[in-house]
Amino acid sequence: MIYVLLRNPFKFHFRQIRDTVGWIVSEPMMIYYLTQFRDAYWPDGQLSEEWPSRTDEQKLKMRLNAKEKFLQFMTGEKEDFLIYLPEGK
Repeated sequence: MIYVLLRNPFKFHFRQIRDTVGWIVSEPMMIYYLTQFRDAYWPDGQLSEEWPSRTDEQKLKMRLNAKEKFLQFMTGEKEDFLIYLPEGK
């Protein structure tokens, strides 16, 4: 039974997945990934500048601001999600 299910309908999908993974890890893509990484950390061949250090008060303020924004986002998302639930669930 399993052989019948996997024989034809999924053969194309397995081949497509294998080809896609092969492309993702191919040599040209690895060169692309390394180039993007290098350019992100060493733009124009120079190491990126160090960020200025922040005080503990600034870190706390930033952390609280991030939590507030996250909770606002999640509250809105939950309301949007609940709208699409079938009645009685």
